[in-house]
Amino acid sequence: MRYWELPEHAAEIGRKALALLEARDLAPSPVNYDLWFAYAVGENRELIRELDAAVENGSVRDLNHACALHTKYIAGARAGAIDDLTVTLQTQISQLSRVLKGANKDTRAFGKTLDAAADQLGRDDLIPHLRAIVENVASATRVMQTRNEALEQQLESSALEVRALNARVEEIHKEAQVDALTGLANRRGFDVRLAEAVARRAGSNSSLCVLMGDVDHFKQFNDMWGHSAGDQVLRLVAQCFKGHTQENDTVARIGGEEFVVILTDTTLEHAISVADDIRRSVASKKVVRRATGETLGTMTVSIGVARFEPGEATSDTIERADACLLAAKQAGRNGIAAQSGRGVLPGKTAAASA
Repeated sequence: MRYWELPEHAAEIGRKALALLEARDLAPSPVNYDLWFAYAVGENRELIRELDAAVENGSVRDLNHACALHTKYIAGARAGAIDDLTVTLQTQISQLSRVLKGANKDTRAFGKTLDAAADQLGRDDLIPHLRAIVENVASATRVMQTRNEALEQQLESSALEVRALNARVEEIHKEAQVDALTGLANRRGFDVRLAEAVARRAGSNSSLCVLMGDVDHFKQFNDMWGHSAGDQVLRLVAQCFKGHTQENDTVARIGGEEFVVILTDTTLEHAISVADDIRRSVASKKVVRRATGETLGTMTVSIGVARFEPGEATSDTIERADACLLAAKQAGRNGIAAQSGRGVLPGKTAAASA
């Protein structure tokens, strides 16, 4: 047990978490409390950095952002722990069941031996008391055998229940990788699928590219028209990203107004073309308030494109895609910047420096 799980320490850290929430004028909702309790514990440096950044840029009050952080750092970790626990439990039950089956075989063999001994002793009138002793032991053995069989059946039933629980945990595990607002993968789902995509391409000549997109001036739009309209924009942009990718690609919303795409079996040139299709699609859409039919204008996105290079860490690919996204923003937004691991891609797009 970790120190902060002890009642006296948990109470103290809980008070610190509530003080942090109050100082930042945040509601003590379960999601917020979980996040700031972990912040008060101080062990997860990545979470602390992200929460500090959220306070600084004002996104700390964005419920979607809070949910994304909760899924990434807390709910995801819990799902993984539960998954490990159920697998371990199922393994232990299976092992115990095998032991009992072996014990049952030994008990039955022992019971047969005792029955045979009792029959043999019954032929000798000189030692009837010894025959009675053996019969009693044989009877007790049969009782033990019956109980073992009942326990074995219970264990089999428990193993089935654990397997069903494991299946449900797997469902929850998948649900924990989905962004509730857009239906796309979330940051945790993106990380898992990127690792899988890199593993699949190991030893092959296939190319893998990452698109990093961001909705331009989203904060201003959100502040002007409200979070409901902002959510509508995010769903609209998600549809544009999804509509221009293939079934074996992955589209994710990894926080706020930031989207990312994993394009498998795709050259850098084709990835740039996909990014431009997405950019044009978003720019062509009008944002209309559903309740009133009022047109709120149009939105644009900027996109950075990077190719995964064999042998590099996926974090390097993401960092380059993010640098390209920044270059596209600095070039005036509503544009694309691309870069391979071996240098800047010349041509029609703005290019990020190496």
